Amino acid sequence: MVKTDLPPLTGSLPGAPTERGADESDDLMARLEHRLRLRNQRLIGKLQAWGELLDAVGWSVALDWGGGEFWLSAKATRDLQQSGKLPTTWQTLLAALDQFAPANVYQKNDGVLIWSSPARDAPEPRCAVVVTQRESEVLDWIRQGKTSAEIAMILGCADRTVDKHLANCYRKMGVNSRASVILNPPATSN
Repeated sequence: MVKTDLPPLTGSLPGAPTERGADESDDLMARLEHRLRLRNQRLIGKLQAWGELLDAVGWSVALDWGGGEFWLSAKATRDLQQSGKLPTTWQTLLAALDQFAPANVYQKNDGVLIWSSPARDAPEPRCAVVVTQRESEVLDWIRQGKTSAEIAMILGCADRTVDKHLANCYRKMGVNSRASVILNPPATSN
């Protein structure tokens, strides 16, 4: 037989939030939201950095942030302005891109668009940069993602020696970052 008339509750139920507990949980939620916001900002920064890197080597990039917001690289903005189809929403960007450069789209999914211009000019020929054999070895390891300390260990020299070879390469190539070195391989001299 089921009892339907229970005695009245006195006090609070075990595990039920008290006023103090509610404040603590609100504080915890606020801290979690803050951490999530910071993490998302870092991810967005990294995505934009990759977009700018691709833009620097001639690709147009668009990233969908959701909620109607999106980002266009400088080249993407120029391409779309020249075509007269600068979009205001992600959906209009997709439609404009289908008309503008359907055969030149490299990636079109997950909120990432990468494309080349329909009338993409051939890249300007670069002057050959001559580096020494040792500088070439350092550059090869850089392209494989090794740090200066790892390269020094592999080549059997000091970290500062690797950094000096890298600085010479930067100077000769007219660049100032490892990413630029990776994207602009020089000619080598034996």
